[in-house]
Amino acid sequence: MMHADDRHEHGEHFGGDARDFLFKLPGLDPLVVEAFPITMHLHGTQGKAFFRLLKNLDLHPGQMICGRIIEVKEGLSQRELAGYVHIKPATVTVMLQKMEKSGLITRIPDEEDRRITRIYLTEQGKTANRQAAEVMRDLLMSTFGRLTPDQLRAYIETTEQLI
Repeated sequence: MMHADDRHEHGEHFGGDARDFLFKLPGLDPLVVEAFPITMHLHGTQGKAFFRLLKNLDLHPGQMICGRIIEVKEGLSQRELAGYVHIKPATVTVMLQKMEKSGLITRIPDEEDRRITRIYLTEQGKTANRQAAEVMRDLLMSTFGRLTPDQLRAYIETTEQLI
């Protein structure tokens, strides 16, 4: 396992120059300095991979999340969906318009209250959900799947302390 000084010397993660500035900040424990770029690197790498893999499926991460919710809560309203994803109904409307145009969902007026629109996945949307689930599973297993259950529990506990 490489230590902070070894990575610093080899210019890994953010490169030697940026780390020189971080290491020279007075009052910072070198372990704290070491943790930050590693954490940023992990999140950046996962985020980029996630966006790239979903882009290959013609999905945006928000669409993937909405698709999963719609599949589980079939027939929910736009307002209910907005509540689940914690975004404004107007923003959900724009996303649903794009999803409908792509053939992922269908929106049907509620039979009892025509002001309410119910959302359903199409077969294409269900296929996209399955593909997105595979992408997510593969991505998570490529990182967190390499940890033992004890290491993963320790990671979760430590991360929760930082949130």
